[in-house]
Amino acid sequence: MDKNSLKYELELTIADSDVFDVIKPETNRFDTKRSKIKTDKEKGNTKVLIRAKDAVALRATIDSVCQLLKVYEGVKNG
Repeated sequence: MDKNSLKYELELTIADSDVFDVIKPETNRFDTKRSKIKTDKEKGNTKVLIRAKDAVALRATIDSVCQLLKVYEGVKNG
């Protein structure tokens, strides 16, 4: 996907650097023709950058990240 063809960009900051270890291994499956995801650790936070070509791809990627976060919270909070 050409960067110029990206229509939407969303940056999510999660106040927990441990989330990075959950999300990072899953980023390859988000790398499609319509969306991409990048993760990074920064000052005790996890940064998630989602880029999408259209609103449907953006929503699907956000939903997938939210599912991962729900699993993480479930495991963390037991």
